[in-house]
Amino acid sequence: MSYEFMLIGAVLTIFTGSIVFLVGQFTLALVLNPMQEFRKAIGEASYILLRHQAKLNNPFSDDDKKIDKGKDASIRKDIAGELKSISAKLLSTSNTIFGYSLLLEKFFGLPIKSDICEAARELNGLSQSMNPEDFCTFGLYTADKNWESMVKIGKILKIQTTYSGY
Repeated sequence: MSYEFMLIGAVLTIFTGSIVFLVGQFTLALVLNPMQEFRKAIGEASYILLRHQAKLNNPFSDDDKKIDKGKDASIRKDIAGELKSISAKLLSTSNTIFGYSLLLEKFFGLPIKSDICEAARELNGLSQSMNPEDFCTFGLYTADKNWESMVKIGKILKIQTTYSGY
């Protein structure tokens, strides 16, 4: 009779260990890995905004002779592409996190879904402002609006987006 209890105990131990392992793998694959990718995308957004802060906030110089307009337009187009890309990445990686809910948001300190969408809209707005024709026409307004967008994105995603702080 004691062998039967030992055998049942061993089987239950193996079964329980297997269940714990499977639940751990499930959590890792569907929650933690996607959350890590999402946090990486948030970091990339900070990097892109800090890297291009000068271009986003400074209208063209009055001295047109110093500016190669073709090169500058190409740079602005590249910046716009980076902003659009990180905007899409933020939305897509947040959607891959299984059970992204208020509980996960609070427990892991993640931004709420509506804020992620708002940050993505602001990033898209920044990318649109990189159109050289619009920037020439609306220069200072665009610079002020871009600054406000960068500050708003920083607050929403809880990241540094300007060199003046959060």
